[in-house]
Formats: sequence, C-alpha cells, structure tokens
Amino acid sequence: MKNFTAFFVFVFLFFVGLSQDKNSLDLAKTYCEQGNFSQAQQIYQNILDNDAQNIQAIVGLGKCAINQGDTSLAMQFFYQAMNIEPLNFKPYQAISEFYINSGKFDRAKSLLISYLTQSPDNPEAEILLSNVYLYLNQLDSAQYFFNLALNHTKNPGRIYTLKALTFSNLEQYDSANYYINKAIQLSPADDSLYFWKYKIDFGSGNYQKAASDLDQAISLAPDNVTYYLEKLSIYFVIGDYQTVLRLGEEYCKRFADSNLYFLTGYAMLQLNRLDSAINFITQALSKHPSAQLYYLLGLAYKNKKQFSQAYQAFRKATELSPWHLTYYKEMIYAQLILNSSDLDENLYFKTFHQRNLKRIKKLAFNRKSKYYYPLLYSRFVTRWQSMGLDDYFMLYAGEAFKKGFSAQKRFKTYVQLKRIYERGQIDSLIELGEKSLNIDPCNSGVYYLLSMAYFYKGDLNDFIKNYHKYLGFVLSIMATGNGLSPEKAMISSSTADELVVLDAINYDQLIDTQTLKYGRNYYKVYTIARNGAQLNYFFNADLYIQKK
Repeated sequence: MKNFTAFFVFVFLFFVGLSQDKNSLDLAKTYCEQGNFSQAQQIYQNILDNDAQNIQAIVGLGKCAINQGDTSLAMQFFYQAMNIEPLNFKPYQAISEFYINSGKFDRAKSLLISYLTQSPDNPEAEILLSNVYLYLNQLDSAQYFFNLALNHTKNPGRIYTLKALTFSNLEQYDSANYYINKAIQLSPADDSLYFWKYKIDFGSGNYQKAASDLDQAISLAPDNVTYYLEKLSIYFVIGDYQTVLRLGEEYCKRFADSNLYFLTGYAMLQLNRLDSAINFITQALSKHPSAQLYYLLGLAYKNKKQFSQAYQAFRKATELSPWHLTYYKEMIYAQLILNSSDLDENLYFKTFHQRNLKRIKKLAFNRKSKYYYPLLYSRFVTRWQSMGLDDYFMLYAGEAFKKGFSAQKRFKTYVQLKRIYERGQIDSLIELGEKSLNIDPCNSGVYYLLSMAYFYKGDLNDFIKNYHKYLGFVLSIMATGNGLSPEKAMISSSTADELVVLDAINYDQLIDTQTLKYGRNYYKVYTIARNGAQLNYFFNADLYIQKK
C-alpha cells in the first residue's frame, strides 16, 4: 500500500471551509505544506493571540507538530480543540488522519464511530469512516457509511471524489475512475475534479490520459498555475526533458512562478545546457528570488566546476531556507573543494597507492611540514572552516600513527552511539559523542551522528561544524582510492575503520551496491571528484557483512 501521509491531509484540507481568518489560515497552511513550520506556527499563534478559541488555528498547530515528529504535542493541541468545541469535527478528523497515515485503521475506526455516536449525520465523518473500512477491506460497512454520507451531504460530488481518491490510494484505479467520473457528471465545469482525475490516471501510469485531464482542467481554469506545474511534472517523471524545457519556457512567459522556473532550469541542467541554465536562473532570481532557485544555480556552477560561485549560491539558499539540509550539505561540500585547491595529487594517487606509509608519517610529524600533526590539530579545533581534504587526510593519518590508536575501538564507539541515535536519545548522543571525540577526534561516523543531532535540535552552527568534519574526513579517505576497481579500494587505518566510513556514507547517501570479485565482497559508494566527475569507491566489505 502506498504511503499517503501528506496525501490524506491535503485531500481533506481541500474541502475544509475557511473562517474569517481565511487569508492568514491559507498562508499558514501553505507554509506548513512547504515544510516551513516556524512561519506557519507563528501565524497560527498570532491568530490565537486575538482569538484564543480558534479551532482551525489550534488544529493547525497540532498538524505542524505531527509533521515535525512531535506526536505528543500534536495530541495536546487536538484534545485542547475538542475541549473547546466537543462536537467540532476538525480535531477528530486530524487525529483520524494521523491514525490512517500510521496504518492504525482500527484506532481511526473507533474514534470516528465515537464521534458519530455524539454527532450523527455528519457526512465528512461518514465518508472518512467509509474509507477506513475500505482500507480494512470491510466492504459492506464501507458501502453503508458511503450511502449515509451521500444521503446527508449537500455536495455529493465531494463524497464521490473522496471515495475515488481512496480507491486510488488502494491502487484500484478502475473503481477510482468510476467514482471521479460520477463527480464530473454532477459538476462538469469544476476544474478541480479534472485535477483529481489526473492524479488517478497518473497513479495508474496512464501519463497520456493524465496530460489530457490537465488540458481539460486548464481549459476551465487557464489562470491556475498548479495545473501547468503538474503537466510539466508528467514529462519530468518520464524523463522527457526536451518537452519540459519547451513547455516550461512557454509557461514562464505567462507566470512568474518559482516552481516553474525551477523545473525549467532543472531540465536545462539535465540536458547539460549549463550556460543557458545559469543565464535563465539568474534572470528568474531577479524576478522571484527563492532558495530552490539559488540551489539550482549552485548545481549549475558545481557541474561547471566553478566552486566559488557554487558556494555563494548554496550559501544564499541556506539564508533563504535555513532548515533545508540538502542546501547546507552542498554548501559545505563546495567549501571543502575550495579549501583543497592546492591538493597534493601525488600524495593521494601515487604515494599512498604505493603504500609509502613512511612518507605519510614523515609529513605528519616533521615540524617543518605544513601537515605537522600538532599544528594541524590546533587548526582543526579553532579554524576548521579553513580545512581542505589534504588537511583532513593528514590529520586522520597523524591520529592513526599515534601510540595506542585502535580502529576497532573507533568502530565500537560509533556503533554504540548510532544505537543511541536510532533510539532518538539526542541529548545523550550529544553528551557521549562529544566526550568520545576528546579521545578520538577523527571518528568520521560520530561527526555525522552529531551533525544530525544538532540539526534536529535547531543548532545550525554546531550542525555545520560537525558535518564539515564528517565530510572532510570521509572525502579525504575516499580520495585515497582511484575509484577504478576493488583492487584499488579506499585506504584507511584498518578494515574496522573502513566500516565506520562506509556505514556513515550509507546513512548519508542511503545508497550502496554490492559487487563480488575474486571471491571477496565489496561495497561501492560514490562521490564527486574535484574535477566534477562522479567516482565510485570500493570497500572491502566481508567484515561489514558479518557485522550486519
């Protein structure tokens, strides 16, 4: 069954009536859908400062809390709304949707039955309960409450539409089309119904029919930019970037919309028209500055290997959207590459592959060397922003040469902290993680876990510092391999330390592939080389698999 968390919320909010705070509530809802929860929460709170019993604002705060993973706080808001207006369906609806999105259909059923016992003949509650029974495959009950909703509503088209969308979620597209067509028969001039029909046909994989549905919606509502965006998305999904570009340039002449600019500019990147993309995005930013357009501009410069301009664009994206993780990651990556402009290629690709550890050790402990470990470590603590990949690698090597160093202990520490992270014990992770780095300051996996912990706590400065160190160590270690084959896999202090690096990378990328060669297992991950090319890096994975 599909994950329809955001889908259910959107569908039902589409039909909710708006109060006298319509504009503010609409704006807050938009912010919430975009993931800008702090702005949404501020608007809801402003409404409540003037009207402490505004149910929509209280429920809106609860939905913001759910989207941020704070279920306990969300339920407090929902029950607060219930106490103010015990028969208002909105908080019941919100809790029911949460249960549905969590797959807890029996709980949703019980709550809706309880509500209908107190307030019978509510068509919104009846159709939602009917759809819950559909998910439970209790078809007789589903039909019974569907009939009740039809009898009690003044807008049967809405009931048919909600029924159709539930069948679409269940991937029963013939039934979905049957009910959406009945809604269209009742209101053939309603453009939104063709939009939902497009969603159904798109979900079934009938992209040609989906495009036709949107053409019908556009003919009825030619000024609705959403329909144009969705049409571009169809061709985007099937990889027809030429059509995305052709239509996008046409639509951008009509609408000054950031999302249209983004899709059109992204098509240019996919077609490798980098100069055109940079010119187009720069002009779009002059009309409609947005974080996603600066991010796209950064990608274009990154693909052209112009990392100074890429860094500036990514940094601007983080300023406009300070809680978007991807923007920070790209900014930090560009900064590391910029700091590595004097990278000693011979150090990586010749000396180290020849296993000339004596030279590495000499560089790390020669007082006249720029890689002298004590000085490098001091810079790492106080001026980490200036560190490049060569600096990170020599710091890593110097730590590995120190007496008493144990990569096995490093791996054990990382695994223990990762378990704490996965249990959601963020404060404990930060306390124990910071202590562990006093003993082993080059544990790349710990820096990754700490970066995520600080990000979730809203501490952007510590997130950037720890992610910079994580990425610096990982990319510098990976650069010791030439990316060609398992025989020239990346080199670390031991197999155990390879596991720390590999596991952290997989956490970050959520991607890995396995290959078998000469009777040995290897894992393959990727990074982007300083010249902009994508490189694969191989890891000896036998021990990793055993640990798994």
